[in-house]
Amino acid sequence: MLRGNSSTLNEAAMQKKWPLMKDCRGKVVFIMEGSCVPFYIQNHPSLNGRAMFVYATPGSPEAAFIKLNDARNDSSQIRQYALDGYIIRTRCDVETVEARNGDYTAMNAALASGAHICSTDYYKADPRAGQPGWSSYKVAFPGGMKARKNPVTAANIDVTEAIID
Repeated sequence: MLRGNSSTLNEAAMQKKWPLMKDCRGKVVFIMEGSCVPFYIQNHPSLNGRAMFVYATPGSPEAAFIKLNDARNDSSQIRQYALDGYIIRTRCDVETVEARNGDYTAMNAALASGAHICSTDYYKADPRAGQPGWSSYKVAFPGGMKARKNPVTAANIDVTEAIID
């Protein structure tokens, strides 16, 4: 759906040829990461004939999804890549650090960055919350929202009439 008649995924992403949300409902996106990615890409330029995306370097033929895990330090890059048309993944927390100290700085940076995927291990507080060395840290959208528009790429889009199932 993304590539269409573009020669590469990168070209399609940079031209913002992403399908509309309504056309993606009920579908799943698979993104491969790790040491097998080079083998997955090999002999499949721009992932032609492949079922999964990969996290890739911006500008490479396979680039549609970009991973920048440190929203505090990478916020300007995340913002720019999102505006360029890439889908960005970042993290709200690392290992057990935030769950132990209750620091929401990384989560707030991730949610404000423009990243489309904000990963966490703490969608609810750790069961050890309240015990010495553990906080009640959990990641959630402000005000208990279940979904929200992207604060960077959809800032000027009116979603007051949108229906979210």
